[in-house]
Amino acid sequence: MTLFYDHNMDYCVADVIAYAADPLLQDNLVELKTPAKDVFRAGSLIDSATGELATESTKSEDLFVLLEKTQPEQETISAARPFGVELKMNAMLAADSTSLATLLPMLQQQGFGFHTCGVFTS
Repeated sequence: MTLFYDHNMDYCVADVIAYAADPLLQDNLVELKTPAKDVFRAGSLIDSATGELATESTKSEDLFVLLEKTQPEQETISAARPFGVELKMNAMLAADSTSLATLLPMLQQQGFGFHTCGVFTS
């Protein structure tokens, strides 16, 4: 049975990354400038300066794509490495849809590509 992406579900790396040129180098351990403020699922766009979901005011150097669930007060995250990684567009989550529309081009400038995979199978 086919399931559609639901932002209430927990995702894993395979739900966020459509393709990685080198699966061993697809992620990076990042130390947040401010600890995470909440529980964030994989695919969330995080602002390392605030520890919250990224917004329109997030700077490119503070923007990261989570690959694993993050707990409140967590100081390090597993983030996608930009080069050679294609992300699933429908798995991305920002503070709101306007922010997401602003942040996706920023991620492309960092070196990410996007696929419009809308479904996954269980």
